[in-house]
Amino acid sequence: YPSSMTSLNNDMRYSVYSSQDIFKALDDEEENIFLNLYKKHILSSILEFSPNLVGISITNTSQIIPGLTLAKLIKNQHKEIHITVGGSVFTKLIENIKKVDGLFSMVDSFIVFEGEHALLELVGQLDGKRDCKKVPNLIYRENGVTKINEPFYTEDLNKLPTPDFDGFPLKLYHTPASVLPVQTSRGCYYSKCSFCNLHLDHRSFRLRRTELLMEDISTLSQKYNTPYFFFTDESVPINKLREISQGLLEKRWDIKWMGGVRFENSLDDDLLEKMHESGCQKLVFGLESYNQRVLDLMKKGIKTDVVKRVLDACLKVGIAFHLYIIVGFPTETEKEALETLDFVLHKEYLNSLGFSCLPSLFGMEKDSPVTHSPSEYGLRSIMSPRGEDLGLGYFFEVEQGMSPEEAGEMYHYIIGRLSEELCPFPYNYSLSDGLLYITRIK
Repeated sequence: YPSSMTSLNNDMRYSVYSSQDIFKALDDEEENIFLNLYKKHILSSILEFSPNLVGISITNTSQIIPGLTLAKLIKNQHKEIHITVGGSVFTKLIENIKKVDGLFSMVDSFIVFEGEHALLELVGQLDGKRDCKKVPNLIYRENGVTKINEPFYTEDLNKLPTPDFDGFPLKLYHTPASVLPVQTSRGCYYSKCSFCNLHLDHRSFRLRRTELLMEDISTLSQKYNTPYFFFTDESVPINKLREISQGLLEKRWDIKWMGGVRFENSLDDDLLEKMHESGCQKLVFGLESYNQRVLDLMKKGIKTDVVKRVLDACLKVGIAFHLYIIVGFPTETEKEALETLDFVLHKEYLNSLGFSCLPSLFGMEKDSPVTHSPSEYGLRSIMSPRGEDLGLGYFFEVEQGMSPEEAGEMYHYIIGRLSEELCPFPYNYSLSDGLLYITRIK
């Protein structure tokens, strides 16, 4: 106490945006839940292999303290083990890493942006000449100076092999079958939303050829004995949805899949029907708001009438859907937020198999378009929080609409209303596990 951990998240009173707080947390036996957990159950299972390299992915801020705790425990026992950290969090913190020397007391290097060739080259260098300059996308220390290997390397998706999950203890997961991730693209083909900074993770948009995707699905399905797949793109392009669906139908594979998509005019009844026939069980949409003024200010590029038509068509053909919404975007009023809530609580949606919805409170993220022109979004000021040398966002004051405090209250109200109407388990609990429930019930 007061720390807490669930199967989805963890919370401590330490700020993950302050290196000073993070370093304190790493040694706090009273409040760092992960210290004892790792010592009892994890550390020995890693060290028994006598690894030369340990890679730790930190893809969410809630993983910063757990990830660095593990890194420090390993370093304390075996300083010679090279520890590298990858993931989107530190990709967004490249400039910050240069100023926080303490990170390199527990981590030897960071791989930013994409890591396939970078990690492979790092393994080779650690086995050979140990020339870190040759490892793409690497941040490391040399003679007391932090080095960043630029220009950053971008993977050619059509030259990458099928993902390999050998070594993952898939049978230990509390699930009757594996739901495996497949990427049809990297980056976002739209990339205009004013609240989003995903361009910091993916420097360009690229597609993987459909014939390679079909090979991926076939190989993974047979190798790991599963028909379940999640297309993990930021948003699968409509043409790619059409090609994949056609390919699955032609091959007559019994594949069940879901993926993230945008509300596009071209996502019509015929395509949705074809997708469903090919095995599509659920689609994940970033709705964000059902108020057209707010959507336009967000630069979402979608219309509410298209949203309604697409969702109605999903219901008609039997495809479930998940909706993400944002509460408190600058200038949004209480009335506009409630308009979105009323829409997602549509009785027909609530009664449909597999429906889920997750709201998030708007946060002004580092280098998102909103931060570049605050006045356009009705903002009086934006401020960097004090003491956050690993900060990923800003405080802000608004000229109109809900204040951040009022938006917080509205967010909790919406969470409460959704909890009354939507059972969090199974569909709001885990999107991939929800896919298994949908197929079982059907």
